[in-house]
Amino acid sequence: MLTNSNIQASPDVFNRAALMNIGFLEALKLHDFDCFIFHDVDLLPLDTRQPYTCFQAPTHLGAYMSKFSYQMPYDGFFGGAVALSTENIKQMNGFSNLFYGWGGEDDDTLNRVLWRNLTVHRHAQGIGKSHMIKHEKDEGNPTNPNR
Repeated sequence: MLTNSNIQASPDVFNRAALMNIGFLEALKLHDFDCFIFHDVDLLPLDTRQPYTCFQAPTHLGAYMSKFSYQMPYDGFFGGAVALSTENIKQMNGFSNLFYGWGGEDDDTLNRVLWRNLTVHRHAQGIGKSHMIKHEKDEGNPTNPNR
């Protein structure tokens, strides 16, 4: 059972990719999981036909968001929600710990996937739609200037 806890250390700015690496490594200490879903908390899937499971290829579950009128905002978009097998994560050497603040780590994740010559799977637009819940921007996590 997960509890509400803050395990972030200095610097005080959020580092999502570092937390995903920690979550991956800690989860594998508990069980030999073969699938990991990394999902923004403000994103809700709109179609129950979209499978939340891993395939051989890394799968972009958050490709078509309400925030972007259910269109891909740019060709290299890989944010919101992704399904990665344990093998995929090992092949791409995890996530970069260099992205502090908001943004950039998802694009870097796609670069790591492509660097290993892995293909990306996206469900059909009608099935892969998600609603992004509107919320205030966290002033403590500025936009990453390197994004």
